[in-house]
Amino acid sequence: MNYFEMSRKFICSVAMPLALMFAACSDDKSVAGGSAEETGIVAFENITVTAAAHRVVLETQEGDSLQSGAFAMEGYESRSVAWLYELDSTDFVETGVSYSDTLQHDGDKFNFENVTLKSPYVLVRIFGKSIHGYGGTVQAIADVRKTKDVNLNLLTTLKTSLWRYLAKEGVASDSLDARAERATLDALGIVEKFSGFESKEILENQKYVMAEAAVSSMLIYEWTLIRWTTLDSTMNTLELYGNLDNLDSLVRIEFMKNLANDLADMKWITRGKEDVLDSSTIDDEVKTLYDFRRTFAKVLADVYVKIAGEDRCTEAREGDELKLAGVDLSIVCRSGGWRVEVSNAGKVLPENGTVIDARDGKAYRTVTYNFGGKSQTWMAENLKYEYGKSRCLDDSERECGLFGRLYTWADALALDSSIVWTKEECVENFSQDYAQEYIEGYEACVAKYKDREKSDIEEECGFPLDVSAECESSMKEGGIENYKYYMAKDLIDSVNHQGVCPDDWHVATADDWKGLYKYIEDAYNVEERDVVWYLLQSEYTEGPVGFGLQLLPTSEGWRTYRQQEWETTGKRRLFYVYTPIYATPIYRYGDEPAEEFSEAYEPWRGLPLGYQNVWHVEGDLWGVMFGYERYGTLLVQSGKDNEWATVNMPVRCVKN
Repeated sequence: MNYFEMSRKFICSVAMPLALMFAACSDDKSVAGGSAEETGIVAFENITVTAAAHRVVLETQEGDSLQSGAFAMEGYESRSVAWLYELDSTDFVETGVSYSDTLQHDGDKFNFENVTLKSPYVLVRIFGKSIHGYGGTVQAIADVRKTKDVNLNLLTTLKTSLWRYLAKEGVASDSLDARAERATLDALGIVEKFSGFESKEILENQKYVMAEAAVSSMLIYEWTLIRWTTLDSTMNTLELYGNLDNLDSLVRIEFMKNLANDLADMKWITRGKEDVLDSSTIDDEVKTLYDFRRTFAKVLADVYVKIAGEDRCTEAREGDELKLAGVDLSIVCRSGGWRVEVSNAGKVLPENGTVIDARDGKAYRTVTYNFGGKSQTWMAENLKYEYGKSRCLDDSERECGLFGRLYTWADALALDSSIVWTKEECVENFSQDYAQEYIEGYEACVAKYKDREKSDIEEECGFPLDVSAECESSMKEGGIENYKYYMAKDLIDSVNHQGVCPDDWHVATADDWKGLYKYIEDAYNVEERDVVWYLLQSEYTEGPVGFGLQLLPTSEGWRTYRQQEWETTGKRRLFYVYTPIYATPIYRYGDEPAEEFSEAYEPWRGLPLGYQNVWHVEGDLWGVMFGYERYGTLLVQSGKDNEWATVNMPVRCVKN
């Protein structure tokens, strides 16, 4: 045994508390603290350090479950480059020792081999993009005595600045890691506490992924990219001050707008009534996703509040409202958490009351508004009276309690079956001129292409017109009833038509709805296109905020598409949220010349041009392709899917 080995055994046996001796005792020759450069000791020799970079994926990937598809961490693409820099263990500046590696395959780890260090602290920095293009550079400070497997993301990146700030403030090196993590979360307003930002295990913690997603939301621009100038500004501010109180004003505004836009996209999620989530007809997986999204919205709101320089939502702040930057929405402190609401919701309260429907004893909230000096009283809930073919959402009585009953148009207006076209009446009243014109055109087309194959003729000319089959198809399609509107029009009092409503009440007319929209425009000082968000504000405070209408979350939707999803995955992946279509008496709309009603009017054409019989509570939804907006795995569907909506309409009653 040589002299050094004997000395090492002796030193270890007496455990003398000197850094040099601790270094000698360690199998990997680590340094307990102080400057490795000063001691000249090699703390680590020929070790391997691995690293992986991750970014939050905000969109569902093919094959993901609803829950994992909501938010997930994904690795970086091949050809991304990583550098490992040795840091001085006192001031944590780079010593000049560095190693690099290039990723060979998507999602793999970087390997720094044959690494020799005098200090146990390293900075790992990775340049590149995640697999689906979420850019860019991330970094982390790590103590290789604790881990040689380092995971990097945006939170570890910001943590490096707090690490250096605390080091300058004299915090002991063995406390820096934990203190920097707490300081990072505090600087961002994230209430949840985590430890081990760089660990592989933390990526399985969905609340940590939410926090990472919130930071990504704050920093991101142009869909998936990070504006590195703003990230640098943020990191510099954290390193100088230990918080973001002195953040550049332009950067602060950019962050607030980014967060506000994402909060605005979640306005559907944060305002749903709690009892909707308890509905047994909503799939458990969908409930979990809904709850997950609501929780994430609260994280986003907490970060927004911190960046805006405001205090957290506490009991003392209950009801406080903060206007979101750049959007016509606010976050309001309710029950210890911030929620997205339409601006000033609840500030203009109508007179509240109750009415009992004598027919079945059901009670309804009412609201009374003043329209230009004239009061008008509405039921603040959808009608629940059982009549005709009315049904409950998902055929569940519980849903009737939440959303009221759903009616066909004829039942909503209490019109008997005489106004419904039958197949026989369709055939009898089919326009002979139209049928003859089609037949003559078809025969002429067949004659023109008579020398071609049968399939070519069918492609060019279609098929012979079968009036009986056309009518049968029209009468059965989607269960939609086709009405003799010329007859219905004569049976309807378009001003105070009672329909299925109680005595002294009538089915809300188009003029009633228009008056309500105008009232909200004036009361809340908003444009017509924004009125819908007030109508769909579902929470009740002192009175029904925004009139008390609400969305109908349901797994029913485009039936064919839903069935395909069910057959493919064995589960309903999409959460349909319908904006309601309310039945109204027939009314004129628009400036186009109206067509005449007639007994011979073809039933499959619906109402003549210039007339309508429903009120779409849809706001700006119908401006998007196919009439829906998708938020991750949530689908917000406008009710213009006639296969669903025209046989499932709620009714809102107005007092005569």
